[in-house]
Amino acid sequence: MRRVSVAVFVLALVAPVLLLLDGSPAQAQGLASYRFLTAEVFGSVAVGMPDERTVRVQHFDAATQSWDAPSTVYRSRGRVTCGAIEGRSSSPTGPGVALLVECDTPYAEDQAPAHSIALVSRDGRTWSHRRLPGEAYRAPAISPSATYAAWLAGANGEYVEWSAAGGFLAPAQTSYHYDQGMETPVVDDTGTVTVIGPEETGGACVVGIHTRDLAGAGTHTTLPEDPGCTEGDFENVDALTVLAGGSERATQFTLARNAVGAPWAVTRAAPADAPGLVRWGTNPKRIQTHFLYSARPGSAMVAIGSEDRHHVMAQVFDQATWTWGSQTQLYSGTRRCDESYDAGYVDLPTSVLYVDVLKCGIGHIALVSRDAATWTVRDVHRNPF
Repeated sequence: MRRVSVAVFVLALVAPVLLLLDGSPAQAQGLASYRFLTAEVFGSVAVGMPDERTVRVQHFDAATQSWDAPSTVYRSRGRVTCGAIEGRSSSPTGPGVALLVECDTPYAEDQAPAHSIALVSRDGRTWSHRRLPGEAYRAPAISPSATYAAWLAGANGEYVEWSAAGGFLAPAQTSYHYDQGMETPVVDDTGTVTVIGPEETGGACVVGIHTRDLAGAGTHTTLPEDPGCTEGDFENVDALTVLAGGSERATQFTLARNAVGAPWAVTRAAPADAPGLVRWGTNPKRIQTHFLYSARPGSAMVAIGSEDRHHVMAQVFDQATWTWGSQTQLYSGTRRCDESYDAGYVDLPTSVLYVDVLKCGIGHIALVSRDAATWTVRDVHRNPF
């Protein structure tokens, strides 16, 4: 796991505008293939890294349905290397983008980076950048009009804000102080930054909501929903929406507000708390309910568990009704089964979307499906695929 302790650095400002270093959109082409960090799309901008020092972007042309040639927007120097990029777009198809490039001296995947770079553009072509103070590795926020952007950095509740009118502002502090590194920033078109994350109050874990406007005035409110103060996570979606809860889809719930300045509320429960789910806990006589996912967009979520470790049951989540379907038996046998963490050696064909490997007796079985509706039971040691 990443370190989440924070250190504060004295920050030297970088030039506020970074022009493209090379390349031009003269020739339309497909999405570039980078050998170091695969390109990821934010709105109409694709970002990737051909090596550990270089960040490149492409722009999507809706008229031709194609990408232009890659252009370099950042290149590190000296001992600084980079290894990950977090980003947000101002709209699903717009060019406004805020990026966090995780860098250090050198970058290490298991350490919180302390030389990270903030990048922001309203049009995807003219970029501003700045090195962030202290440790910075959470995704940034950008307002709907791409007028403001914000990055968490340095101490708990500290952030760096950018405005289209004034560029990068000095680091500012909200009243958020909980030290778990799972909070997220939100910024709206008034320039108000909100930091939302888990915190403890009166012995309970709650959602903490901390705001600060451009004049420095702040507020602090809480929601009595338990997001998990040791395993929870928060991710901003836009200026009105935040996903909270666990790191997997089944445990994520939605926080939202109707408008800028309106109170936040839980607007959608986590699938794990939705109606119809049969939950088998940690009783040794049962297989605890756990969840399967497919990487295919729009695919269903599946819950699997067993009351007696002999009959393995599944339920499929219906996103339209936000409820769980009836139980279906996937396996029945005389051998007592339990969850297995030995699925790494199972070689899956690309057509398989779901697989759950269970240890039954002294062997293993795999529950396999292409559509979450029809399942096949195979003995793993017989090379079932």
